[in-house]
Amino acid sequence: MQDKQFTKVEEEYFRLKGKLAAGRITREQFDAALKSLMFQDAQGRWWMMGADSGKWFVHDGQTWVEAEPYAVSSPAPMPPPELPERGRPPSLPERAAPRYAPSQPPPLYPPPEHLAPRGRTPTTWMLAIGGAILAVVVCACVALFALSGLPTTVSQIPSASPLPTPPPQPLGTPPIATVTPPVPGTPARVIASYESRLLTPQEFTTNAENLAAAVADLNRAQLQFIQDAKTWLAKENRERVIGLAIPLFADPNTERLDQDLREIAARAMKVGRLADDLARTMASQDNGSAAAAKMAEPYTAVGRMAYALVIEAQNLRDDLAKGSLKRADAVSRIAEYGARLWNARVSGLDPNAKPVAGAVNPFVAEMTDSGGISPLRYLSASAAQQLKTQLGNKNPRLWLAVAQDPITRTLSIPAPVKPVGNVFDPVLLDKLTNPAEQVDADRARQAVAAQLDPRNPSGARQVQIALKTAAVADKDAIAAAVIPSFDRGTGTTASLQKGVLGGDDLSDDISALSGIEAPKPDDSKLIIPADKLIALSIGNVSVGEVWVGNDAADVTIFFNVEWNARIMPSAGSALLIQCASPNGLLPLFEPKVRTGIFTDNTGLTRIPYPGEVALTCKSFIGYLNEDPRFSSSVSITVHIGKEGTPTATATPTATLTTPSTRTRPVTPAPTSAATGTRTSTRTATAIPTPSPAFTMNGTFSIKWARGYYTSGSIKVTVDPTAGTASAFMNGAGTYSGENNRCPPNARNYTARRTFEGTLKGTVNPQSGELVLTGQLPGQVSMTGSCSDDTLGLPADLSLSGTVDLKNHTAKGKVLSTGSFDAGEGDWHAGE
Repeated sequence: MQDKQFTKVEEEYFRLKGKLAAGRITREQFDAALKSLMFQDAQGRWWMMGADSGKWFVHDGQTWVEAEPYAVSSPAPMPPPELPERGRPPSLPERAAPRYAPSQPPPLYPPPEHLAPRGRTPTTWMLAIGGAILAVVVCACVALFALSGLPTTVSQIPSASPLPTPPPQPLGTPPIATVTPPVPGTPARVIASYESRLLTPQEFTTNAENLAAAVADLNRAQLQFIQDAKTWLAKENRERVIGLAIPLFADPNTERLDQDLREIAARAMKVGRLADDLARTMASQDNGSAAAAKMAEPYTAVGRMAYALVIEAQNLRDDLAKGSLKRADAVSRIAEYGARLWNARVSGLDPNAKPVAGAVNPFVAEMTDSGGISPLRYLSASAAQQLKTQLGNKNPRLWLAVAQDPITRTLSIPAPVKPVGNVFDPVLLDKLTNPAEQVDADRARQAVAAQLDPRNPSGARQVQIALKTAAVADKDAIAAAVIPSFDRGTGTTASLQKGVLGGDDLSDDISALSGIEAPKPDDSKLIIPADKLIALSIGNVSVGEVWVGNDAADVTIFFNVEWNARIMPSAGSALLIQCASPNGLLPLFEPKVRTGIFTDNTGLTRIPYPGEVALTCKSFIGYLNEDPRFSSSVSITVHIGKEGTPTATATPTATLTTPSTRTRPVTPAPTSAATGTRTSTRTATAIPTPSPAFTMNGTFSIKWARGYYTSGSIKVTVDPTAGTASAFMNGAGTYSGENNRCPPNARNYTARRTFEGTLKGTVNPQSGELVLTGQLPGQVSMTGSCSDDTLGLPADLSLSGTVDLKNHTAKGKVLSTGSFDAGEGDWHAGE
């Protein structure tokens, strides 16, 4: 019964975290709600979850101490502390002490209990023999752990990542609007939508550093599982040798391994989420060019590997529970993933271990067959020095080596036991980075399978996935010249460098690997704020007939999905849009044009009221027949008040009609969707007749990363009927600086930049959203420099914004992603 209380608090905690991430409650409201979740167990101890870490804490009478409620035994009752507020602890965990206080190791598992044979009453001599054997086995286990010097649970291993200090929301989906949800008793409404965003350069740096640490945490969880599995395997073998017909222990061995596998799944989920955000941001650089996609692939490979491991770990949990898989096979399976994704500083469970030159991947020796693993190399001392020379004044924070040759693995995904609902819900995906949320294997598998393959059918299936071996090194390993490599593949370096305007810039460099030799530089890009490759929005939201029961309502939600892509689907790529309602996945849509509206989506869902559910749409991009990769997402939240009657409140671009309602007899609503005929009362939104083509004149200005400005004129021509648009731009700017590369002394120089040309693209005839791209021929003329007097400079520009199709005005952003320089600015026309 007490376990249910812990589970209930955890569910409420993550619901509150989701609201906080969506901006629907303030930090103060979150803290107040969290404090109300404190409760006392049977021993009179106060329990609460950490406000930021999501870990459990128990109050020892003086302060909050991190603990594991599902693992602790029942200690003697504590003396009642002198506590204010009717005996409650004076403050929340991570509020009384510094916000991110270091955690303490939780209590150990209680020792396994000896089981007597079923159906018999053990006699004294049987107990004596059993006790003697038990003592021998226990002593052997204690000696084994003492010799290894290793902790007995993953939870005891301090994390090497900067946990519990998280990155600035690298995993969440920040809101684009903040709306306070209605209180119970108010009618239903659609809360403003929120969408995924790309990482800022600062967040990209944080995620890159955290990725290396997260892989290390994952590797230690895998080693813990291997150690525990081999320990219990040895115990079983000893029992077999001495002829015991029954196990000395009940099932704590399987229970321990089950916890280990949940720990692996959660840490793999975190790696996948971090890698996903890095890949999306990298692929959006350079206006979504093929070069940017190539530089995003190493991060995608890591994410793909991590998500596959989540499914494998959950399958192993099922097999181990059923007794259908030998532990030796499970060890080999987990070891293979450790061999394929390894942080080169991890050789054991010590999180403080230093990088060691020539360290051997500990997982390879645990594999039944390691023939398919690409051999790991290390850059020689001279090659490591040459890499540092190539990077110049850059400060590397992450090195990621990915082998060229993939291996195809088949993931078995059982048929869902029950529908998960919105498998794209960002709150759900973030919850799965917590081991406690990995208990439901069915839910975890469905959610992760949808990230790997958006064409997600509902039945049992086999998913083919290409996995590439990868190794990572953090900044300390790079500084120590412990840099992993492969005979063929790519090396990625995420580095900080001094920005021309002060502060730090983040660059991503990719090179070709050649074993122990120095990698050959391939491409380099400065990470700058960029637009998503595919912008999604949900609009024209309406609700069909609502059937109201005693405690829930069946609601049919209609909506449109609008997309605007910065890349054009071609023979070598594919654009996919998949939506998930609380009732499950909707049909997959594959657009063939860059921009448009996907109409008349329908999702039937059951909403317990008062309550709310999320509806999410995701876009995926597939390159050259590879597995589709996540690009962007957008969500809306539907709130049903106590009355169950929707009202017309919605996002600025959406409409919500008021449906009729029917009332069922006052009985608990059934667990499955109700049957019967529902008459839609959806009101169609008239689409305005497109206006004829028109032209607007205006100006623009761009601030460049090298510290200067250009400005000029812009003429925008829009044809709403054809859905096309163009912009002629003519601009120039002058700047001065000091060139330190001119031997023997620095020189002052002056440069003038000029460019003109036409950008072309599309305009949405309904919303007026505009996306234009192109290359503007130009020149940079320099005086006083040691370089050429005149340089050719085609400026790669992308222009985005919104056109008021009625009043013929427009404004937006202009972005340069050229290799010579990067810049960003504004444009206005017709005003």
